Amino acid sequence: MINILIFAAFVLVIAVILILDRKNIKREGIILIRRTQKGVNFIDRVAKKFPRFWNVFSIIGVIVAIGAMFFVSYFIAMSAIDVAAGGVEGVKLVLPGPVDAAVSVPGVFIVPWYFWVIGIFSLIIPHEFSHGIMSRLRKVKVKTVGWLLLVLLPGAFVEPDEKQLKKASAGTKLRIYAAGSFANFVMALIFIVILLIYISATTTASGVFYTNIEPDSPLDNANITAPILSINNIPTISKSGLVNVLSSIPAGTVVNVETVRGNYSIQTVEHETVEGSLGIVFVEQFNLVGDITEYRAIRHDLKG
Repeated sequence: MINILIFAAFVLVIAVILILDRKNIKREGIILIRRTQKGVNFIDRVAKKFPRFWNVFSIIGVIVAIGAMFFVSYFIAMSAIDVAAGGVEGVKLVLPGPVDAAVSVPGVFIVPWYFWVIGIFSLIIPHEFSHGIMSRLRKVKVKTVGWLLLVLLPGAFVEPDEKQLKKASAGTKLRIYAAGSFANFVMALIFIVILLIYISATTTASGVFYTNIEPDSPLDNANITAPILSINNIPTISKSGLVNVLSSIPAGTVVNVETVRGNYSIQTVEHETVEGSLGIVFVEQFNLVGDITEYRAIRHDLKG
């Protein structure tokens, strides 16, 4: 109910903004559009202040955008084949909703509205301003900037002078068109770096995880799917650590496997790979927030 109320408040805020600014909003079909001169001078200043940077940015952007175009075309074609074969659901529309965790339904992926808003604006603003900056860098006038709304789906735009853009060279057009997409790639890279820094600062390597378990293997028969912290009280914080522990254990030995969900006694089996003696197919590092000793103490208290 709280999620529904908050989402309703979010929709109400959008409605109030539209009502208060209705004199400046135009309707074109089912799309509401708001044009303004605000932001045009900012685009001019940024383009003039760092021309060398934006020239390099545009060249790399064209190369990346062309490569991405072929990759995405291939990905969509393969996804369409998989969907036709009934293997996967395919690409989905991402929409905001009154949920506190992502929900997947046929054709739609619903995420908490605040995640969606952050994601949309992280895409739209750099995308459109990059188009505008590149237009000014290539001497194409930007007439207006603005936003649009299709029901609850927002968008933004910069409006270059169409006559100047039409007369521009193919190289200029490529740079202007590719700038927005490349800006999104740059933003994605920035967020990935921030996420990796955050993860490394807040988590500790504590065990190993595995993407698959072999059928009828020790782990499968014991119904163990949780990350492994230790075997026979020897920590397994990496693939090499896991391999080292299992290498010293003969097949057919009963071992104590500590996982994040509890301890299990299972018997190893003969296998061509060491980690396969438990039924593990592929090993990944597992990180815990905080210290493993503190985690074990908390788990012990909960069991008590």
